[in-house]
Amino acid sequence: MLPFHYVRARDAADAVACAAGQPRGAATSAAVQFLAGGTLMLDLMKLGAMSPQTLVDIEDLRARHDYTALALQLFPRGRRGMQ
Repeated sequence: MLPFHYVRARDAADAVACAAGQPRGAATSAAVQFLAGGTLMLDLMKLGAMSPQTLVDIEDLRARHDYTALALQLFPRGRRGMQ
């Protein structure tokens, strides 16, 4: 597993700021990945299948945000697929 930065987002704006300005790529090579509870991401990182530079934990936002609204803030271009 490659070294990475771990950030626990305080709110949706903080999560968005963590990803702002980062290069985007295929899901397996994106510089920033979001973690929302499960451990599959860590397993994939150990196997070398995923290699984010930054892992942003948004699990604590679940109690304060509707995940659909949060996803629309994080991925505004994904809105078309959610309708």
